[in-house]
Amino acid sequence: MYKLFLHSSLLAAAFFLTSCGSENSPAVESNTPQNIEKETTTTPKEEKKGLPVQISGRINGIAPKTKIFLDQRGTNSVESLSSVEIDENGQFQLKADLAHPNILRLRFNAQYIWLALEGKENLQIEATVNEKALSQINIEGSPFSSELNKLVLAKASQEERAKYLEDKTEEQVLVNLFVVESLDINNYLPLYEKVRDQLTKVYPNWNYTREFNNRIMLTAQKKQQQPFGIGNPMPDIKLPNPSGEQIALSSLKGKVVLVDFWASWCGPCRRENPNLVRIYNKYKDQGFTVYSVSLDGLDDRKMAFFKGKGDMLKMQMEQQAQRWRQAIEQDQLSWPYHVSELRGWSSLVARQFGINSIPRAFLLDRNGVLRYADGLRGPALEAKVKELL
Repeated sequence: MYKLFLHSSLLAAAFFLTSCGSENSPAVESNTPQNIEKETTTTPKEEKKGLPVQISGRINGIAPKTKIFLDQRGTNSVESLSSVEIDENGQFQLKADLAHPNILRLRFNAQYIWLALEGKENLQIEATVNEKALSQINIEGSPFSSELNKLVLAKASQEERAKYLEDKTEEQVLVNLFVVESLDINNYLPLYEKVRDQLTKVYPNWNYTREFNNRIMLTAQKKQQQPFGIGNPMPDIKLPNPSGEQIALSSLKGKVVLVDFWASWCGPCRRENPNLVRIYNKYKDQGFTVYSVSLDGLDDRKMAFFKGKGDMLKMQMEQQAQRWRQAIEQDQLSWPYHVSELRGWSSLVARQFGINSIPRAFLLDRNGVLRYADGLRGPALEAKVKELL
């Protein structure tokens, strides 16, 4: 028997939340424990064919004609994908099309049955309600959904939930996401980062993967103890490379590092690249390297335009990633440290470092301390690199 207990009310709150110049972007608010039970659900205006799922079953102990809803998280709300009334025998059947794999919930009388669905499942569910609470849930056709509900019906502390995640791999990443979001991010940031890495590997184009990463980055930023400025350690950056692997700036300690903010569409950046390539090739064997942060991708405004257009968004994100990869190849940027959120000017890292125009660069010594933040172009850059080597 599982020794874990994920409080349903907490999980409901946690899960249904989370020269070239820039533009301002609005912040996104999350659902909170105070308003989660009062949340409003919306039905998408346009149903899109995607990953079909079929759910049928019986719920014992509730009145006939009780309405049951299938919900999924939207950006700032909960979307009801489908609903139906339970018949006189407690039986029901629901069908829906998912835009992407996700965690969903069956909702009735303030009770939840949690579902981790990848699409194309045909689920059979039998549940029992005693004294207005779910006491038994059996699910066939989705092992991950079965795992979720075993966790919900068991008992445990945050420490035991954290221990549960220690050896769990990306094969059950949706379950891992569900569990980690019941933990305090301030106390369990490394576990959040572990699940973030799993999400990035398995679902790199899922909007929530980016939202989840943004939440982690904001938390990490608040935990930074040192002020950001000349003579202080550079706050860490950890972002995916073109292959989806997370690369941390802190992993380059021991080298003189130029942190270079640029983009494929930035003319001044591309014109400076030959000089950067020349300096890199000249000094790389002496311990100099470049950590390139691209501001390619779609900002908040463009992402909003594609809301509800999953296929178009996926195509646009791939085009942005391709332009980034092509620019790296065309400009012969041969250093291995290329990263990006693919969020354009909505990049949290760009905001963290006050980047409102590019190219922009920061030069770090071998201890990761910021030494120069201005005049890092042409011969002046080479002189400063030689000084620090």
